[in-house]
Amino acid sequence: PDHAILLEAGIVQIMVEEMFARTIHDEPVNSKNEAAAILANIFESGVELENLQVNVHGHTMASDYIIHNIILWIKNSTPEDFSINLIRILLCLLKFPKASATIVSVVKGTEASYNLTELINNPNEELGIVSIKLLMILASFMGHTLSDRLCKTKGQPESLIANPTEVGLITEKHAVSANF
Repeated sequence: PDHAILLEAGIVQIMVEEMFARTIHDEPVNSKNEAAAILANIFESGVELENLQVNVHGHTMASDYIIHNIILWIKNSTPEDFSINLIRILLCLLKFPKASATIVSVVKGTEASYNLTELINNPNEELGIVSIKLLMILASFMGHTLSDRLCKTKGQPESLIANPTEVGLITEKHAVSANF
């Protein structure tokens, strides 16, 4: 497949470097977002990525360093598209036990659970949807923590159970909110 050729060419390492290592102050954030989108697309194609080495220091996609940085970028990310792509990467990583354990540990040990819960209310519907999808998976590992965060987040949990008939149609966000 095409993604095998990209992997052999070192695309993952290049995109991770683009996302985390390069910081040129007058460079637009678009390059980081594009790198995250490329990684998310590759990972969503079913690549075995838990042990995939992503830099010369031996870090893999499932390493604390990489996952902590992804979650930190979600917290500090201004462009919503960048956050969406980072969450897509986390959703792919959650399919692997070691990565899942690391993600749960980082989310529990930081303010990330608050940040992810706050993203539900983001005006960008796609960002709200991917955030809820991530939280739904994390709920099986840390449901009590997330329900606590949900009750302490302004506008929640009311907005999750808003009446979709008021707007006339049920959106994907209504559907994932009801599941959450």
